[in-house]
Amino acid sequence: MNMQILEDIKPLFQQLEESEYFGDEKLRKSLSIKIYRHLKNAAEELMLTTDKYIDAANIFLTCSEFIQEYNFLEAVIVLEKAIEMLKITAGRARESGDYKLAGSIYKMIADIFREKFNDMLTAVKYFKRSKASSILYLETSKKKGYSNIYTQYYNLAELSYHACQWDDVDKYCHLTMQEAEGEKKYFMIAMAYKLLLQAYARKNDRKSIIETFLEARKFFMEVLEGLTISSKIRNYMEIADVYHVFASFYDIMRDLEGFNNISLKEAYCYMNVANQYEHVDDLLTSAIYFHGAGLVFKRIEKIKDALDAFLTAADKFELMEIFDSSADNYIQAGDCFELEGNYHESIKMNIKAARMYQESGFLELGIQTLYKTLNLVEMVDTEYETIESLRETILTLLMELIEEHVQSMEGREGAYPLVEIAFLLFKEQGFQYCHPFLKQALDTFKANLSLDPDINIANCSDLAAIIIISIILERVGDMKKYLSLLQQECQKMPAGRKYHAFIHMINHAWNQGKEIPAEIQKSRLIFNIPVLKWLTLILIHRMNS
Repeated sequence: MNMQILEDIKPLFQQLEESEYFGDEKLRKSLSIKIYRHLKNAAEELMLTTDKYIDAANIFLTCSEFIQEYNFLEAVIVLEKAIEMLKITAGRARESGDYKLAGSIYKMIADIFREKFNDMLTAVKYFKRSKASSILYLETSKKKGYSNIYTQYYNLAELSYHACQWDDVDKYCHLTMQEAEGEKKYFMIAMAYKLLLQAYARKNDRKSIIETFLEARKFFMEVLEGLTISSKIRNYMEIADVYHVFASFYDIMRDLEGFNNISLKEAYCYMNVANQYEHVDDLLTSAIYFHGAGLVFKRIEKIKDALDAFLTAADKFELMEIFDSSADNYIQAGDCFELEGNYHESIKMNIKAARMYQESGFLELGIQTLYKTLNLVEMVDTEYETIESLRETILTLLMELIEEHVQSMEGREGAYPLVEIAFLLFKEQGFQYCHPFLKQALDTFKANLSLDPDINIANCSDLAAIIIISIILERVGDMKKYLSLLQQECQKMPAGRKYHAFIHMINHAWNQGKEIPAEIQKSRLIFNIPVLKWLTLILIHRMNS
């Protein structure tokens, strides 16, 4: 999509995110329609230039996603415009002899009918057109002596699969294998066998599935066993790719033992590649392949091997100061320890990951990691002092990250993480610890209250948050002032009235010294908006105590 178009509607996307956060369906609908109109206008302008038809079609496709929920007929109209643009472009490409482009566009049209309209009959028609253009491109390629003909045969096999032309799937898969074997492209042979197996599964042809599986297994066992040591060393990556597809044969056959055995060989290939790059001091590539090996080991539950691979990768990424990738691997290692029931080590890995995210500036990921880690603390089978020490370490680091995160944020959004940490500290350590964060959140909300008419629901939510914090901190003056502002704001649209009713009940209970009514505690408004939920729970505990 054109970058200028995205720049122009960027504020609308930001408001749309807010409307989804606050559960404001009316505003979400209004903004979706506005974005749809902007995009539609841009696409219609591009339609005026014949060489921009594909760009216009892509924007029309995006349009349909924004309007479909609210006006299905309009979504169909713009999809039809996209299809028309693509059909014209495909026809022109075919006329000019650009069969490759024509084939790819016809496939795109087929995908629209299949995925957007669930119209397989029409989709098959365009898959056949794509296939016809691809055959012409294949003939041209052969005449010109192009290499990689096997990729074109495989593309035709896939198109035949989508068009339910099973005999052609068989034909083009075997042609793929024949061409690929001549060039020793074993990965493509593996892909062709996999597609054949999927086609036979679609036809429920059990006899052909078994025969093809046995044929594929025999072929690859002979190929892999026939490789010299030096050849294996040179081609570990391609061998790993072959093993990855080969494992899927066993998956189709529902043979778990076979799947695990082949996947294990795939993982060892990754380890060999990683070690090769380590020997030539290419730490980055080595770390990437150690991570890949860890994922495969973890998938087949070889947890000790997975741990070794993830920790090796984490160390290498940290040494290169690629801290976010190091964090990802520490989290994977933490998951492995958790799978083994070693929660203490899992917590250590997650704390390391959070520190790595802090180093790389990915503060939100660090915060999320620490929240997850707090839940693990309760599962640690150790003495009370150790549990408290772990909790203290996590909370201290969590406060560091949230304070950094607040400083990096602009406007009212800076108040949200402050309320979040206030609630966490209140729950873990009591009111006196959360008091400073509530005060800072209150000041942030007040300083950034704009009462912009375009974000009425966000204004109501912020005013409600200010009033609840004022009640908790016993700031009567603030409470009265913002209660009056909320009353004015809630009159602007019907959705705002539920905020006024919610705050009125809270204020009444506070003034009367009574408990918060049960209907407030169960209110959908509260639990759809995290900030109001956290503040209400703090208030309930304060009032009950």
